[in-house]
This record gives sequence, C-alpha cells and structure tokens, in this order.
Amino acid sequence: MTSVQSKFDFFAVAFNRPERIAVINTNIRLATQEDSSEIKRVLLDAFGDEEGPIVSQIAIDLINDEPTRPSIALVAEVSDHIVGCVIFSHVELVEHDQVLASILAPLAVTKEHQRIGIGSELVKHGLEMLKELGIDMALVYGDPKYYARFGYTSEHRVVAPYPLSHPDAWMACELNNGAIAATGGKAICAQTLSRPEYW
Repeated sequence: MTSVQSKFDFFAVAFNRPERIAVINTNIRLATQEDSSEIKRVLLDAFGDEEGPIVSQIAIDLINDEPTRPSIALVAEVSDHIVGCVIFSHVELVEHDQVLASILAPLAVTKEHQRIGIGSELVKHGLEMLKELGIDMALVYGDPKYYARFGYTSEHRVVAPYPLSHPDAWMACELNNGAIAATGGKAICAQTLSRPEYW
C-alpha cells in the first residue's frame, strides 16, 4: 500500500476510467450477514492479492460487529450473483455531536463488472438512503475526480482521524443543507477503521 493510487483505493476503489455504456440488469439491495462470504470474494477480486485480504476483513468486521454495525451496507447483484458492495459506517465528530455523519469505506466492484456504472449506482443509492435516515454528511478518503460527481468536496472543516498523505482526497458530501459550513471537529470512525496504517 505504498503507491498513491493504492492509498486512495484502500477504502474506496477509484473507478477513474470512463464508464462504458451499461447494458445490464443490476439489483441493489441491503446486505445481510449471510452475504459475508460473497462480499469477501468481491473485495478480494477488486483489491487484489496485496490489499484484498485486509480490506475484505475490514468489511466483514464492520458488517458483523454489533456495536459498529454500518449505517448502510449495500450489495449489487447481476443474475443473482453479488458483483459489488459499499459500506457506510457511523462517524462521530468531536464537539459536533449533533451532526450525524457516515464514512464510505469500502466500495468495490469485481473487475469483470467495472466501468459499467455499478459503482456509481451503489454510491448514489447509499447517499440517498443516508439522506432519508437523516444523516447530515458522508465522508470518504478516495479519488477526488471520481467522488466529485456525487457531490463530494474537499472544501470542509472535518479533520481526518489520522494525518493524510493526500489531504485533497479527504472529502465530504453534504446531505443536509448547511451541514458542511456548520461542521468541523475531528472524525472518529468505528474501531475497525481506526488504525493509522489504513490512512
């Protein structure tokens, strides 16, 4: 996890190549604990041999750990097979307890199904569901070119949990009008994500 690209992608795979035209039926639904093995398979495929085992274990721990149960975990299915997943888990903001926040980590689509819009649909569905749940903002540490399309911006005052080698990749998406302007403080993620080597 030494390259710039892998550092961006550790929590969220950056699909920064142009998307192909999608001619495919995709079903996006809430993930269950029974999906754990398939989610692990997707992450191993998307992240490869070096990072795949670590990221897949993070995802499984987030899904299965009751105290840190994600705000939302979604899977994308094609022909009844899981080919993508995204997890948004709770974030506490120091001195801003009134603000409800989540972080996107991880996002992945199998290599065979990348660049046809599945990753984008997972993110869009997740953000829409967070908004319906009353979440004020969603954070991510990922490729700015990719996440800007969903409304993510680096123009915010939330402090990352650990020092970052690429601060412009630490972004927030406003889900409640005025949330970004009114919010600062340090982000405290679920314990599963709270290791400096992940950042």
